[in-house]
Amino acid sequence: MIGLLLLLAVRKVERVVHGPASIRQEEKRDGNKKESPRPVPEVRPDPESNKDRIAIIIDDLGAGYREFSEVERLHPGISFAVLPFQPYSVRIAREAHRSGHDLLLHLPMEPEGDENPGIGAILRSMPEREAKKQVREDLEAVPYVRGVNNHMGSLTTSDPGEMRLILKEILARNLFFVDSRTSSRSIAYSEAVKLGIPSAERQVFLDDVERPEEIRAQFSRLSHLAHENGYAIAIGHPRRETIKALRAYLAGLSRENLRLVPVSDLVR
Repeated sequence: MIGLLLLLAVRKVERVVHGPASIRQEEKRDGNKKESPRPVPEVRPDPESNKDRIAIIIDDLGAGYREFSEVERLHPGISFAVLPFQPYSVRIAREAHRSGHDLLLHLPMEPEGDENPGIGAILRSMPEREAKKQVREDLEAVPYVRGVNNHMGSLTTSDPGEMRLILKEILARNLFFVDSRTSSRSIAYSEAVKLGIPSAERQVFLDDVERPEEIRAQFSRLSHLAHENGYAIAIGHPRRETIKALRAYLAGLSRENLRLVPVSDLVR
């Protein structure tokens, strides 16, 4: 018992002698110790980032469903443009949105000649108020759209006043615009740029001529332009030969050192 009391007394004296100052000195010594540097993780460059980019829009969608379903499965980067007021417009829009594809309203505009642009078309004969109303109804008819491109419209897209009317409705909804360039006289892209709308224009029509060899030639042109400029945009349609050529083209995309991106990646 006496020995235990003596031991406790000695420890008390040690705490007094080696009090807070001694503890601070120990902490200081510990703080001066340098930790070994942590290894820096290796950052590997993304091989995809060095590839030239292409975007492919499949438009004229809405009248049928099977063709869309077939193309949708080919690649997540394919973009879709849907006509308003068609039997499958809303269903296609919902499914494209659900699967993460870029979705555009394929806005019918007046062409040169007698070709019928279909339901919801914007015509130059319309009074301004009626034209604005029609654009708004078309935009509301296809849910989840992120952008707009023109269906036909060789006459409309060459008219600055008519295009500004349409583009202001697009701007009000914070959408992007892609000029399909159905006419070499189109001023739609330049007017969109003036209004500050994120915009782009089509470089390649894949299936103006529906022969398989011509479609393959246009895919080759798409690759060439992408390598030449860093990117290129193509438009095609949900036709049997186009889908067949698209499937074959996508299979060899990595060998071409190209990557397919949503068209929204290429607007500026």
